[in-house]
Amino acid sequence: MANPKKILLLGEFSNLHNMLSTSLHEYGIDSFVVGSPNGFRGLKADLSLSSSLPGVFGRAHTAIKPIVNINKLLDYDVVQAITYEQFHPIINDSMLKLISRFSERFCSLSTGCDSYLNSYLSSDHPYSSICPDCLQFDQKRSECRTRELNSVNSQELLYGLSSVIIPMQIEYRESILRTQFGSKVSHVHRLPFSKPRITNALSRRSQRNGTPLKVAHGLNRYGFKGTRIVEDAIKLIHAEKIKGIELTILPRMPLDKYLSVISEFDAVVDQLYFESYGYNALYAMSMGLPVIGSVTDRALAEIGVLTNPFVFSPPDTRGLVEVLIQLRDSRAILELHSQMGIEFVDTVHSPDETVPQFLSTWASI
Repeated sequence: MANPKKILLLGEFSNLHNMLSTSLHEYGIDSFVVGSPNGFRGLKADLSLSSSLPGVFGRAHTAIKPIVNINKLLDYDVVQAITYEQFHPIINDSMLKLISRFSERFCSLSTGCDSYLNSYLSSDHPYSSICPDCLQFDQKRSECRTRELNSVNSQELLYGLSSVIIPMQIEYRESILRTQFGSKVSHVHRLPFSKPRITNALSRRSQRNGTPLKVAHGLNRYGFKGTRIVEDAIKLIHAEKIKGIELTILPRMPLDKYLSVISEFDAVVDQLYFESYGYNALYAMSMGLPVIGSVTDRALAEIGVLTNPFVFSPPDTRGLVEVLIQLRDSRAILELHSQMGIEFVDTVHSPDETVPQFLSTWASI
């Protein structure tokens, strides 16, 4: 089957659809990204669904914008939705039904409501605490979001409309396989990636020989990324008077600023509750920064990768501190993982490795 000519990438989180759009362009395939700037990150979209108006005017504008721009949302060869929360709640479900009806092929990525997906993780999963921790710290609630009927209905509506559900992490695949939509789940796809255009961190790190090990953790979603563990690690380092390690939690900031700031560090602590990884890890690796996280060989094998470029840390405070001490005492480990990370991004996540997966999956619908 020939490659699709018109692709609508509906929704934007973590820059995934923007990255995919850039990668598709290298294959001569045009796509149209619709989404919101995702709060503090300031992400881009060809059509923004956000409003700059305040209060009730902004909410009304958000509800009206998709209707006014309906001609830009219909009649695509492929529509891929990244989450059920695309539009204002008043029109969301109706818009999803309309768009799917007027598209040749409709699919979704298994992202969106993490508490919905993680509620299906098996009880013996090594990071099963992510759901309550994420809910407690990020959403400020004690009960899982799946208790909210509207959220559940919209999430399941999206999966019901989708011919294929594409997981981007092994956890998402395992979760969906346990739902009524398990027969629709494809294999795990690799994250498409395009390198940021900023100063490479390698040259800056070489100028800091003999200085304390500087490690950053980007605050995004507190419970989701295991920021509590990083906070406790900072306290432990001070309590035990461990020298030569500077562990810093960065405040939330736009993506461009974040990438500039982390270039001043020696390594990055990414999420500590998932076996998989996301875009923050790939950004850092592409700049030559080693990434500390809980990424497992099992998760990498799911996407056909046999060599783990991550500095593994167990999801606990003492384990993280021990890893930092090891890196402080052996800068050679930093350099090894720096080179492994660069190669990992350049090969595993290049357009030649990521685009064919999506084209093959879309063609199978």
